[in-house]
Amino acid sequence: MENQEQNKKEISSKVLTEYDSIYFTGLLYKYKILIISVVIVSIIASVVISLLLPNWYAASTSLIPPKQSSSLLQGAIGNISSALKDFGLTKMGGTGSSGEQYSFLVILESRTVKDSVIKLFDLPNKYEIKEYIMTNTRKEFESNIEITFESEGNYTITIWDKNPDTAAAMVKAYIDIANGVGKDIFNREARTNREHLERRMQQTDSVFAVIADSLQEYSRKYLIFSPEDQAKAISSSFSDLKSEKIKQEILLEVLANKYGAADSYTKMQQNIVDELEKKLQGIVRSSGFAGNFPLDESAKVAIEYLRMYAELETFMKVKALLLPMLEEARLDEIRNQQTLFVLDEAIAPEKKDLPKRSLIVAGSAIGSLALIIFIIILFENFRAVKRRYNDRYSVKNSSGARQNK
Repeated sequence: MENQEQNKKEISSKVLTEYDSIYFTGLLYKYKILIISVVIVSIIASVVISLLLPNWYAASTSLIPPKQSSSLLQGAIGNISSALKDFGLTKMGGTGSSGEQYSFLVILESRTVKDSVIKLFDLPNKYEIKEYIMTNTRKEFESNIEITFESEGNYTITIWDKNPDTAAAMVKAYIDIANGVGKDIFNREARTNREHLERRMQQTDSVFAVIADSLQEYSRKYLIFSPEDQAKAISSSFSDLKSEKIKQEILLEVLANKYGAADSYTKMQQNIVDELEKKLQGIVRSSGFAGNFPLDESAKVAIEYLRMYAELETFMKVKALLLPMLEEARLDEIRNQQTLFVLDEAIAPEKKDLPKRSLIVAGSAIGSLALIIFIIILFENFRAVKRRYNDRYSVKNSSGARQNK
């Protein structure tokens, strides 16, 4: 039973589909003259309108950015990163992205460049704009320009205009103005870097001078100039003096055992040992042997000297790093940096690019055909609904009349 009902449903749906197809075909045949007339009129109108539309010519150019060369600043950053890596501090610098910090599209799409071209070619009068002049002119100009960044790494600029020579001239002017803006930004960035490096160099020089004066004063005060060499000399002299004392003590023991403690030779030897002991204690507790400081404070004095010397050497290295970076920044400030290089120069196009008249005519024909068919279907459906309503109304009236009789 279920299979039979399913078969009946499939048969009924096929019949309805065939009925709809036949009905639609019959409907098109019934109104074929109207449909053909509307399509022909639409084609004629689109042809006339497309012929009246002005021709627009597209001039294009291809640009490439300059090759990026590694600067001293980038090399310094790389050296600092390597140093941080040795200490396991690479994450302090962040991940960072390689390459340019910003795309040249920022300059090419800037309002400054577009407004300069608008004023140069008097585009408000050219586009016949009367109100909100710059805003509307900018919108119209943006609709007639296309700037893209290709996957190969080059930039393309295309500008449409009714005059092919003007289109090519606008593209060339657009590039010149964009390069001028780019150079100005580059020079301002270089000037900012130069001023920052100069301030940093002045700070480094002032700190270096203070540390050098402190180190000089410290060296004069404690008579220390080379802690390592002085430590070796002090150690050698102190060990020689101590070994001499041990020798004299051994000799004292021999004399005391042989002649007794009251013997004159023993007493003389005791005096020698006491003098050596006094001298050793004087070296340890008073200044003059190693420098203007006692020996038991030598480590403290030497460490403080080495600390100041390390700071001095650090700022010497900082200055050696900043000096070439400063010179590079000064050169960058006066360098005539080219922002974009023209790969394919814009030339006046020989053929128009817009309007696409064949597409306009074809689109008009297809659109008018779809529109008239839609109107016919609506009209026929309206007639069918009206006919059903009239039939039901007439049936109700006839049944009411019979009941009255």
